Amino acid sequence: MTSVLAGRSRSQIYAIGSSLPSESMNKCEVYDVSSDTWTQVASLNTRRNFHTTIAFDNQALYVVAGFNGGQRTNLIEKYDIRRRQHWETLNLRIKENTNWICLEGCGLYQITNKHIIIFGGFTTSDQKTNHCYLFNTATNDIE
Repeated sequence: MTSVLAGRSRSQIYAIGSSLPSESMNKCEVYDVSSDTWTQVASLNTRRNFHTTIAFDNQALYVVAGFNGGQRTNLIEKYDIRRRQHWETLNLRIKENTNWICLEGCGLYQITNKHIIIFGGFTTSDQKTNHCYLFNTATNDIE
């Protein structure tokens, strides 16, 4: 499970997927700090564990990579925090000569109002990687 703090007042905590090695989940819940309540929201399209999540500009959540029930996935899903309707599996555009691989436990960092750096993580349970990718949230390009 990953959790991220989001919302205008940063008073919402999203709990997404699972962190258990034997259990992948597509469940997503949000905890509202001010009202002390949990609410289940739209489920991910792909079950996940050992994935990474980022709250982007407090407008969207991006879930990256991980496992989908025993196999690694390189899918990225997006959730609009304001609309709260459904998760969108993005149609990624991999730039030429980019070796986009399946990762688990990678790092995510927003560097501009439309770019996320995806870095590090593992390619197998014991194989660390130093790969670094630039993800454009406006075009879904990865380079």
